[in-house]
Amino acid sequence: MNNSTELLEALKRTIDTHQLSLKKLSEITGYSKSSFSQALNDNYSGNLVKFLKNVKEKLEEAGLWVGNGKEDVQKKVNFKVNPTVFIQTRNVQAFKELVLELLSGEALLGPTLGAVTGLTGRGKSTCAKHLASTIEGVLYIRALPFWSTTDLLREICFVLSGERPRYRAKCMEIITKRCQLRRRLLIVDEADGLSMKEHLNPLRGINEVCQMPIVFVGEERLPEVLREERRLWHRIRRVVTFTDITLADLLIFWKEAVGLSLSRDVAEALYRRCKGDFRLVVGDAENACRLMNTLQASEMSIEIVEKLPEFKPEG
Repeated sequence: MNNSTELLEALKRTIDTHQLSLKKLSEITGYSKSSFSQALNDNYSGNLVKFLKNVKEKLEEAGLWVGNGKEDVQKKVNFKVNPTVFIQTRNVQAFKELVLELLSGEALLGPTLGAVTGLTGRGKSTCAKHLASTIEGVLYIRALPFWSTTDLLREICFVLSGERPRYRAKCMEIITKRCQLRRRLLIVDEADGLSMKEHLNPLRGINEVCQMPIVFVGEERLPEVLREERRLWHRIRRVVTFTDITLADLLIFWKEAVGLSLSRDVAEALYRRCKGDFRLVVGDAENACRLMNTLQASEMSIEIVEKLPEFKPEG
């Protein structure tokens, strides 16, 4: 590569690949920033070929030179997990269908309560928050077991109106008025930890009086909790159970959130580690990205899987 045009194009590729500033080029090669500026803008006054050859030599010594594609130098990739990626799994579709059904006019002819259950780490809460942020009229609260009935009403009132009145009567007045203006659906997360007297029965009352559909979300004991009150359980339209994520879900997550297509053996090794838990998939991906960046690896491998930290046993 002796032609000045080819050398100049290679210099531009090198700068673009490694995001090198003129200051950094000057530090590496010993040439001034103005010399690089002139060369890159086609107004270098000296021997351009000699200048570019010397620059090439210095950048090769630093392991940065990117030639015409034959050189074995690759752009350094900084892997990371995109936290905004949301995977449309079969669990998500089932949850969404329940929400849309309860929001629709069809639900007026039958029960307007629903339940979503499953083991921890299957994505129930993440999905609930996503649906609340993407479907008009859907509200989300994360219920706390130490709340009083008033605390619960105040929180519902807040997600509806931005207000937290002090008294129950005022809360109910606002909730009723807001639901009369437009049909709303409330998702109550961590419902399996709520009491029947202070939380679940008052929610049943809101469902009936305000015509507000409600979806209870909790772990696998949720149906058992709801069955304690016959009047509540008989108003449950459908129970959606979040099952283990699939191998396909894991592959899609890595492709969309990390930008890598995993080989079959790597995907299966990661899937064995996660045991159907989406949180563990995300945790593995974050740890793997750090390892790949440290090792300057360009792809995920079995060797990197073997270096991942072991998960803490449950319980």
